[in-house]
Amino acid sequence: MGKSPGIDALKGALILWVIIGHVAEVNHVQNIAFWIGSGIRMPLLVGVSGYLLNLERVRSAAFADLAGRYGRRLIFPWLVAAVVYLLLGGGSLDWWTPVSLFLRAPYHL
Repeated sequence: MGKSPGIDALKGALILWVIIGHVAEVNHVQNIAFWIGSGIRMPLLVGVSGYLLNLERVRSAAFADLAGRYGRRLIFPWLVAAVVYLLLGGGSLDWWTPVSLFLRAPYHL
């Protein structure tokens, strides 16, 4: 089964909706549309992402393959974003920073 452009477009739109909603929350925008959207956008994004996950392929893959695949696509970009967030916020970096980021992730990361 190939990729569906419609599902990809929906996921892209949901990602943008989540980003816009988080920016509105940080800026304290008080609007009924943002209040209603906050209860819908994340569950929809998680649901669509779960729909796209091939559970049989994940279950049959070796842990090293999964760690390599998702490490490059998810964990490494998240770690870079968290370090940039810390540096822009005036945080300091040391040998404990990667562990600390996983145990106590910054707000919205």
